[in-house]
Amino acid sequence: MFIVNRLLFAFFSMVYYPFVYLPLILLDLVIKVFITIGVSLPQYLLFGVGLNGKITDVQLPVMFIRMALVSLFVFFILFIFSAIRVAFQKDDQPNPISIALKNSIVGTLWLIGIPFGLFVFHTIINIVTSLVLGVENVSLAKSIFLSLRNPEWKNISLAQWEHLADKGYKIDYGTYKQLQSPQPILIVIIGCLLSVATLIPFILALLTMVQKIFQQFFLFIISPFIAAASVSDNGKRMRQFQDMYAAKSFVILGLLISLQMFFVFISRAQQWAANSLADKGWFFQCLFFFVILVGGGVAAMGITNEIAAFVGESASVRETMGETKNLMGSALSLGGAVTATKFASKKVLKPLASTALKRTDAGTRFLENQSHKRYLKNKLKSGQMSLREYNAGKAAFVDTLKAEKFDRKEQNEENKKLKKAFVDDKKQATEKANINKENNQVDDQIAATTSKNNTRVALLNQQIDEAKASGNTKRAEKLTEKLDKTNAKSTEKLAKLQSRKDEITKEAEAKNIELNRDKADVESWLDEKHVGHKASDFTAKTKKLAKRTNRQTRAQARREWLNNKVTDPNWKQKLEAQNKKKSTRISKLQEEFERKTPKTKEGGNARGQVSSKATNRNKLQWNKKKRVRYEKYLNKENNYTPTSENSSTPEESNE
Repeated sequence: MFIVNRLLFAFFSMVYYPFVYLPLILLDLVIKVFITIGVSLPQYLLFGVGLNGKITDVQLPVMFIRMALVSLFVFFILFIFSAIRVAFQKDDQPNPISIALKNSIVGTLWLIGIPFGLFVFHTIINIVTSLVLGVENVSLAKSIFLSLRNPEWKNISLAQWEHLADKGYKIDYGTYKQLQSPQPILIVIIGCLLSVATLIPFILALLTMVQKIFQQFFLFIISPFIAAASVSDNGKRMRQFQDMYAAKSFVILGLLISLQMFFVFISRAQQWAANSLADKGWFFQCLFFFVILVGGGVAAMGITNEIAAFVGESASVRETMGETKNLMGSALSLGGAVTATKFASKKVLKPLASTALKRTDAGTRFLENQSHKRYLKNKLKSGQMSLREYNAGKAAFVDTLKAEKFDRKEQNEENKKLKKAFVDDKKQATEKANINKENNQVDDQIAATTSKNNTRVALLNQQIDEAKASGNTKRAEKLTEKLDKTNAKSTEKLAKLQSRKDEITKEAEAKNIELNRDKADVESWLDEKHVGHKASDFTAKTKKLAKRTNRQTRAQARREWLNNKVTDPNWKQKLEAQNKKKSTRISKLQEEFERKTPKTKEGGNARGQVSSKATNRNKLQWNKKKRVRYEKYLNKENNYTPTSENSSTPEESNE
């Protein structure tokens, strides 16, 4: 029995410690880290002093000092650009140098005063935080552990259970022996639900807080660049920096306030449950405690989202990560080299990428989706839309994309069905045509074999009659044997062909195929107009399908035009007359060449044949020679002789 109890305790420990004990310990640690990070970390990162540090002990980050030195160079570069703009400004525009001087002075004062201003701002925030967190916090993990004991359990006392909570929620073997079945199972199941469901919202809130603090630190580091950029943007980025920094500070303060309110809410709800729900049963109390824990945690995050939306921020982990990436990208664009890179990407790479994406349907949809997302984000940043409206619009847009994707999927399924139906029709038409072709081929072989055999039989009979008439009996006997072999061979071949024809007939009857002796009709069964479109049309894109359809339409129109021309008797006569005239002209030119061209030793023409078309090399010169010779042959006067081959013709004079 002792061994069995030890084995059961070992199994209980394997389940209890990972799923109940560890989440409770993590919950205590997460809450402590949450408060420590939210109160002390921002000020130490920015100024190198603790919560109650003095302003004389402030140590700015080395990166901030380096950025400040680099920003002086950026100040100088932007000021030179402002001076160059004077030569290109219009009369009604303000002087860029005066604007640059004004912004430079403001930016310099802002750069010098931002560390002191932020130190005072953080001091005020810390005072408010200390006042909010002045109430003694409730140990949330301890409350969860105490709720796991059923008051009806008489085998273990409340004082002993509280002693286990003070020891760190560890259940030893002595305590386990006091538990009765199924108490260990209930402790594991309910403890896992309560601890894990409470731990998850706090971990998400902690991640959000760390990201907001990192964004604060990053904004502080790049503040010298923002001050330098004020020379060219008239202080726009400085005002944006102030709004963003204050918003992130209020979000961190909101997280701490929501945490403290959650503690107060849990404490008050637990006191009310102990006084009012004592007679409802332990399971009801556990369910109630689970509901207020999970609901309170979600509500605390909801309060943080409301505060974030009020100041134009986001408290979501995923959206905060996206903001961090965008923030870093925006900061990098403030540098001179990065500005040029951004200009090149915007003016060169982005149009090329957009042009490449527009060539496909998926790329076009991607660009449209990105444009709509940017539209929603711009409205959110400009204040024309609240965070709730932004989330609702984004959710509606996602639903629209899902609906469009579902429609495309249905269309693809329909195309697949059409393609399958086409393939079936094509197979049926091909099978029908093949059977008829084979049947007609067998009929042709039967007819050819019969005709050939009849010819041979007639010839052999004639030879036999001649041999008998001449009295040559041996020859007549040999010819008779040859005649018998020919008839037997022909009969055997015809029997095989007839057997194959019977098989084809049975196959056609089984497949309900009508046999047709018209070969042209059989060939027409394989035309596309009888079996539908091409199979690739069902998978082709809209643009490609339209181009293919137009190309096929034009080709069909050309074929019809040519058929009409060919069937027109007048057109045939014109074509024959044109060809005859051309041949006459070539023959006359050939005679002229032969008369004027010196002969070779073999008696052939040294220049070869006359071509009716001139080459690209001597096209102009050949045209002039041709006009002269045309004029000679077309002239009715026999005594006409051109003065030179390059002399002008009447046609050229008219031109």
